Amino acid sequence: VTLATWIFDAPASFLRLLAFLFATILSSIAIYLQPSTTLPLLPMIAVAASVCSRVPQISTNYFQGHTGLLSPITVALNVFGALARVFTTLSEAYDPVMLFSYSISFILSATLMAQLIYHRKATRTVLLAKNDNNKKKF
Repeated sequence: VTLATWIFDAPASFLRLLAFLFATILSSIAIYLQPSTTLPLLPMIAVAASVCSRVPQISTNYFQGHTGLLSPITVALNVFGALARVFTTLSEAYDPVMLFSYSISFILSATLMAQLIYHRKATRTVLLAKNDNNKKKF
């Protein structure tokens, strides 16, 4: 959805639409042509997506010393959602690949939650200073 919004919002939207459609068709064909022995490994793509989406945020928080505008509610929902998926996978259908994927998602989300808790005072200070600077401009 985000990619589609970016495509249609951009000035060269027709070319980007064609590129998006080409990539979608190409990836669909690639998945269709996969041998049945490799299909169970496709959920590992979720692990890569989870790592690619959360590791930059974790490292940014670490180097800045605060979490900025990171939403505690969203992070908490991610933590508890991933934890629920881990327990469901353990109790209902033990699938090692899915369990690994959900566990990685939980660990990364829990790391973000720990950063929110650890850096809460520094984040509050930074946001208040930024708010004060914005008030002085007007």
